[in-house]
Amino acid sequence: MKKKYQYLNIKVTPQTRKQTISQVSPNHLKIKLKSPAKNNQANEELIKLLAKHLNIKKSQITIVAGKTNREKLIKIKINNFT
Repeated sequence: MKKKYQYLNIKVTPQTRKQTISQVSPNHLKIKLKSPAKNNQANEELIKLLAKHLNIKKSQITIVAGKTNREKLIKIKINNFT
C-alpha cells in the first residue's frame, strides 16, 4: 500500500459563532472555528473538523507549519490501494 500526501493552505479564524469552511482555490481554504486560539483548542477543533469533512481519521492530518499562526500548512495522508 502506497502512501500519498495532499497539502492544504488554510487560513483559520478562531472564536467565531459558527464553523464554516470555504474554498479560496483548489489547495487553499478559509475555516472559521468556534474554539479560541488558547491551549491548542483551535488546532484540535481544526483537525477534528477537517477529518469529519473529508471523511478520514484525525491521525491522517498533520499541521506542518503555522501551529501558532492563523495561516497553516496541513498535510493529509491518503492511502492508495494500488
